[in-house]
Amino acid sequence: ANLQHLLYLQERNMLYKEAVREREQQSMDRRIDVAVKDQCYALLFKIDTLERKLEAAQKELLEMEKTVRERLKVEFEDLVKDLGTQLTMVRSQFKEYRESLQQDMKSNLHEIRKDALMKMVKSGSAPIELKRMTLKMAHTEDTIEDLTIENSELKRALLKVRTMNSVKDLSIRMSYDKRLKGMQAEKQETSRELYEEKAETKKQ
Repeated sequence: ANLQHLLYLQERNMLYKEAVREREQQSMDRRIDVAVKDQCYALLFKIDTLERKLEAAQKELLEMEKTVRERLKVEFEDLVKDLGTQLTMVRSQFKEYRESLQQDMKSNLHEIRKDALMKMVKSGSAPIELKRMTLKMAHTEDTIEDLTIENSELKRALLKVRTMNSVKDLSIRMSYDKRLKGMQAEKQETSRELYEEKAETKKQ
């Protein structure tokens, strides 16, 4: 009887220890599960914070790039204007030179034709009627030459007027673009300040 009682107590003790060990295991599993979940939540929070910071940094970088581009445009705007004006003037001078060269060529041809006609008039063997017709042709050549010179001068004057108008238009357009960009920059700065104020208000 004593042996059976001892065996019974031993069995009860083993069952108790087994139950205690099982409860400890379950408790440890719960603690590990809670710790893992806490770490997961912490990691998710850090990831979310980093993503927000990254997004803010990207927006700031884009704004900085935009600001730098606008500043470069403003800094080189006068240079672009000067280059545009110089290009317009060079084109005008080239056209004027080409027109002058063409006029000189026409004048030289006129002189050659006139000399040939006058030689015929001065020729003693030429009939009187032919000489009269030749003089008339020479007079017509002079009239054509005068009209050609006048036309060439009018073309050069018109070219100068067009050139000055082009330079004036370019200057007005550049000035307008500069004012428009200034207004846009002020608008962007105001929007940025309002955004920052809203962000500060939300933090408070």
